[in-house]
Amino acid sequence: DEIAVDRLPKLGVAKKMQGNGYGTGMFLRLLEELVEAPGAPRFIDLTVWEHNVGGIRFYKELDFEYIDTGAEIERPDGKGTAKLVRFGFDRMRIREEDA
Repeated sequence: DEIAVDRLPKLGVAKKMQGNGYGTGMFLRLLEELVEAPGAPRFIDLTVWEHNVGGIRFYKELDFEYIDTGAEIERPDGKGTAKLVRFGFDRMRIREEDA
C-alpha cells in the first residue's frame, strides 16, 4: 500500500505578529481542508531549525510527533551550520479522536 505524504515547505508568521494565534489559525485551517479533501495526503512532514525553539514548541503543541534530528548542514542565512529537527503529523488522528 502506498501512503500519501505531503511536505509542508514553510509556515511562518512575522516576528512582530507572533503570539497572536495566527500560526495556529493557519495550521488549523490547513487541517480542516485536508480532512475534507478527497485524496489528500494522510501525513504532513516538516522540519524546523534546532535553534528555532518557538517553532519546535509550536509544532509539539499541535501534536506533531518528533521523528529525528538531521546532520549539521549550512544555514541558508550564512550564519554557520545547524541541524534540522523533523516532525510528522497524521491527520487521521483527528478523525479517530472525533469518533
